[in-house]
Amino acid sequence: AYEASAQLSVFCKSCRSLAVFASHVSETLTISAGAELEKKAVAEFRYELVRLLNLAWYLFKAMLLDVKVEQAPVALRTKSKESQMLSASKNPTMLVIKSISKLLERQQAAGRMSSATVALFSAEIGKLIETYHVAQSYQLSPPSTALEGFVKFFTVVFVYTVC
Repeated sequence: AYEASAQLSVFCKSCRSLAVFASHVSETLTISAGAELEKKAVAEFRYELVRLLNLAWYLFKAMLLDVKVEQAPVALRTKSKESQMLSASKNPTMLVIKSISKLLERQQAAGRMSSATVALFSAEIGKLIETYHVAQSYQLSPPSTALEGFVKFFTVVFVYTVC
């Protein structure tokens, strides 16, 4: 469990990097009518990205603590059925990461991101997924030191009962 908790800082680092990369997403239109819509769309994207990153962070910490999240905190909820899907999933963090990917795809389709920015986002999302899997594997595998202590304890108990 200690090794898994060390992954917490790696996950947080990737979340912060993605939040910083959001500043590279910009409006495509400069004509006054279209520019207002573009500004609104970019602002909504940044808000939704930060919300999803916070939700991913919250669910990742819950996974490390082996806590089942029934409902996300009020500040991280939406009016959609997202909460129901997350509570029904065995890997809610991965669902949130998938939502982040879909959000980025919509921005790319709208032409608000350059291909270099898309590559940066993709690399960080890959790090998030890798960190998640590493932490989960640490949690599922028995720690070697505890197993050694367990074996030594039963060896001593066996020797004392035989003698």
